[in-house]
Amino acid sequence: MDVSTISDAFDDGLTDVQTQLTRRYFCFWFFTCFQYKACRKFTPILKTIYEKLKWKQQQQQQATPTSSAQNDNDFVDDFEIVYCSSDNYSTEYNSYATQMPWWCLPHQSPLVDRLRTAYQAEGIPHLCVIDKNGELICGDAVSEVMEDTNGTNFPWRCPHSLEEILPDTYVDKEGDYHPTSELHNKYLLLYFGAQWCQRSAVFTEQLMQAHTTLKQKRNDFEVSCTTPMTFPKYGHISFLSLFSCHSRFYL
Repeated sequence: MDVSTISDAFDDGLTDVQTQLTRRYFCFWFFTCFQYKACRKFTPILKTIYEKLKWKQQQQQQATPTSSAQNDNDFVDDFEIVYCSSDNYSTEYNSYATQMPWWCLPHQSPLVDRLRTAYQAEGIPHLCVIDKNGELICGDAVSEVMEDTNGTNFPWRCPHSLEEILPDTYVDKEGDYHPTSELHNKYLLLYFGAQWCQRSAVFTEQLMQAHTTLKQKRNDFEVSCTTPMTFPKYGHISFLSLFSCHSRFYL
């Protein structure tokens, strides 16, 4: 596919490319690099979904011709992906870009860094989903795409409130299940730790001591640990569990 000079259009004040992007309901900024295996593994998956969704969009347009009377819901599949390159060498960039059916920013475009900063795109591959109003609806949809190869949940809108994230039940320190609604009137501390990490292990013991002391004085809070951890001195940690080790977080 020919590489589109999107950054040149932006920098020169031209509106054609901007119009082409902003009239679409969703824009995906795809930060990736040919050098990394994880990126090369993810790109074909994204390509397959992209082609499926574009085919679906074409079928819908043929069945229902576009008219001025259509509302936003009619354009749910109207989207574009833009390749934001982190490649060091133009040869790798050119080889990688030819595998992509979507738009590509030029190699070493200054726009890439501005977009990465604006959308806090840390690490690669990274896929930001933006709606036509410029609102970020998913900070990184890579995991969602990997688990939804048919594009059923397109555009992979992430939940934005804690109530949308929490499961229906939680597990207490005895292993019993309770409805999460019991926690609605409590302060909830989400603790992300790992026993194999020395710094985490040290902090966990400190947190356990503070937890025990505070529980003797008040009961309007709970600590949720993301993974089960044990220490010889304290035994099993007395925090409740809201999430399994395979849960995803959008905070």
